[in-house]
Amino acid sequence: MKIGLQNFRIFKDYQSFNIKPIVLLTGPNNSGKSAFTKLLELLKLGVDNLELKIGRHNLGEFENAVNWQSEVKEFQIDFSSNFKFFKSDLTTKLTFRDGAVKKMEIGDSETAFFEFQIYTAIATHPEDITGTVSWDSLILKINYKKIIDCFFEKDIDIVSGISGRKVSYNKLSTYPYSTDAISFHNYRSPESILSIDYPRIYDSENEEERDGLSFKTSFIDLEYFPTVSLINSVVNKNIKNKNRYALYDIFVNDINVTDSLTDILIKVQDELLIKNFLEIPHYIPGDNFSLILKSTLMLPFKKIKEDFQEHLVKLKLFDESVDTLVLKENDIYRLLFNEKLVGWDWSDNDSGFTFFQQFPKQIQLFENYLKKVHFLSAQRGSTERVLLNNGNLEMNRVLIEYENISNKTNSKISPFIEKAFDIFEIKGKFEVKSFENTIMVPYMSVGGKEISFADLGFGFSQIVPIILQIAVSGNKFIGINSNENILIIEEPEANLHPNLQSKLADFFVLAVQTFPNLRLIIESHSEYIIRKLQYLTAKKELDTDATQIYYFNADEFVNEHEPKVKSININQNGTLTEDFGPGFYDEAIRLRYDLMKLNSEQLN
Repeated sequence: MKIGLQNFRIFKDYQSFNIKPIVLLTGPNNSGKSAFTKLLELLKLGVDNLELKIGRHNLGEFENAVNWQSEVKEFQIDFSSNFKFFKSDLTTKLTFRDGAVKKMEIGDSETAFFEFQIYTAIATHPEDITGTVSWDSLILKINYKKIIDCFFEKDIDIVSGISGRKVSYNKLSTYPYSTDAISFHNYRSPESILSIDYPRIYDSENEEERDGLSFKTSFIDLEYFPTVSLINSVVNKNIKNKNRYALYDIFVNDINVTDSLTDILIKVQDELLIKNFLEIPHYIPGDNFSLILKSTLMLPFKKIKEDFQEHLVKLKLFDESVDTLVLKENDIYRLLFNEKLVGWDWSDNDSGFTFFQQFPKQIQLFENYLKKVHFLSAQRGSTERVLLNNGNLEMNRVLIEYENISNKTNSKISPFIEKAFDIFEIKGKFEVKSFENTIMVPYMSVGGKEISFADLGFGFSQIVPIILQIAVSGNKFIGINSNENILIIEEPEANLHPNLQSKLADFFVLAVQTFPNLRLIIESHSEYIIRKLQYLTAKKELDTDATQIYYFNADEFVNEHEPKVKSININQNGTLTEDFGPGFYDEAIRLRYDLMKLNSEQLN
């Protein structure tokens, strides 16, 4: 997942963040490291309408969220879109004004596929009335031609509803089985599917050779081939049709006249779908952006017949001889806008949603992603011997979530915690006593003795909540089709000796290797964590793609050559792709030099 932002807080210029397994945010105090994590916490509470005055971020008014140097009171975010079928990586961009989403744009680096915007128009009243009047209108643009091209040019992937894995449509479509028997009516029918000799897709990494073709996936899933068969059927019937952009068949007096009137139809489609501007007379300010989009999405299609008829009248092609004019949705329309090709299930004929419905769903999918964002502050530690279940300390919350894990001994949880304790040389087994669902007593069981958690020392009390929170977060989303689960950790090195700071890097590597869907965003000033990650990368114990460092420069050092945020990677040999800003790695060297200089002056 990539998340970008512009004009939000310190981010006047565009900045993107690649959410890799380990993301480090570092830099001087007051350089803006927490701005990105505050954005995630803000959006977690809701994307359509921002909850600015509650939560840890507590931004207050919307103006406080906008970069203070900006005259335009809006900010943008973008994120990786979750689309089935498209091969190219699409990005969804949202523009916020007055505390709510006002614009959505979806596309790749070259082409815009979809745009929806709430637009406020202002006009002056006639001379006899003073003042101005404003009204809300909608701009809706659908690049339906580009979408159709993707299918006809086989520039799509087929995605398994079970495993979530992608297989190239171009490869699957060349398998020599008949598609004549597959149609919109029966492609979900088990009887129809089983009557065709589809290749099996095995749960292994071995390639299956069949009829000169190889298929390599990792999950048995027959849903690939019915979908491919249906797309093949539609594409093959229209591959030589010069009018493939037409979404309707045209009937005049029950006679199919599509070929002769297609150019006019496509012109109408372009005006309504690609250049559309809709006025909404009863739009209520404050309405949910996603709901407005959902209710508006199909309006242009409903106007196509009316506008098409008007064009025919203007061209004098619609006269008294025309008794009936009918536009019938053709197979291409049905494939893209009507058939529930995405996420369907064999056992439910009504399951799934259309390819086109993926566009308005992007905000909802992003909100679902953000629900898995969790935060652990620098005030996580506690030396209390007894903790209340309803207490306000973060340790209380973490312990309750840990105790609610029902399968601690039969999952990855116990081995993970044991290995983590070994890394930090914490002796014994962690246990929690609960009394009447009211209080909890955490302790270490060592050689038959119970050692209170409070007696471990404050440094260890800072580490244990991190271990438990990662165990809880990682356990929630274990599975083949699980999405990323983000844990933000603030200053994990707080109150730790340099040796233990270094071991935090070993622990973070253990965490992301144990829980592959876990993503750690770490706010830190620790040189030792970074140095150890470099060392582990050079030792080939950590992949170069597993870590991303973002260094935030102090404003005084930002210029045309030095950006506000530097993106730094770790090379295979452990070196860094960029240098840090002044006063980070070189601070100890500078102090040492100053001390030597002072001693030299005193001797003289």
